[in-house]
Amino acid sequence: MRKTVCFKGKSKIFYKTEKDEILLMKFLDFVHGGGREEKISGTGKIRADICEILFKHLEKNKIKTHYLNRVSETEFKVKKLKMFKLEIIPRNFAAGTLVKYYPYSLGDKLDPPLVNFYLKSDKDPLLTHELLLSLRLVSAAEFKQLISLARKTNAILSSLLKLKKILLADFKFEAGCDSQGTILIGDEISCDCARMWDINKLTSLDKDVFRYQKGDLMKTYKQLLTKFLS
Repeated sequence: MRKTVCFKGKSKIFYKTEKDEILLMKFLDFVHGGGREEKISGTGKIRADICEILFKHLEKNKIKTHYLNRVSETEFKVKKLKMFKLEIIPRNFAAGTLVKYYPYSLGDKLDPPLVNFYLKSDKDPLLTHELLLSLRLVSAAEFKQLISLARKTNAILSSLLKLKKILLADFKFEAGCDSQGTILIGDEISCDCARMWDINKLTSLDKDVFRYQKGDLMKTYKQLLTKFLS
């Protein structure tokens, strides 16, 4: 049976299902970063593996996500959300644009952790609280909820990863409202949108390996998954 595409992104496709409030989210094997795109077989499955682990852990800790269940190696059934046009990035250690544009050195510990908001667009500009409200991207009440959600999610995931001998430097997540108006985490949280470092070597176990051409991405993802499963 031919699936009807609801939305296609760079690394995932969302399909309609028999229920209006439920979508099928498929992880693709395409990797983007450093101005490059490449299809690397197996990366979609590992992203799904890690995302499922993280979402289930969040749900166990009373953080709501759109995840419902896994239907194949690369597919989840998820709740349909009305997404905020935002990317939210909790940061624990300085990396990426924080080092590029501000007087931080790579790996500087951020105490307390930062929570940055970016407009979801090609250039992903940084947004202040005032801009978020002025552009009507969120209400004042929604902003408070998103900040709280970001901080709680960061604390929960950082603790989990520390047990696996991984430092969570930063991660990106998206959020939206379900049919009841409840804010949930949507899209994915995985090695594709998080900086995860070996706690002892401080080496990248994430997409930065591809972005900065540091080595074999698939090999790195397998190493990361092994840590999660240990």
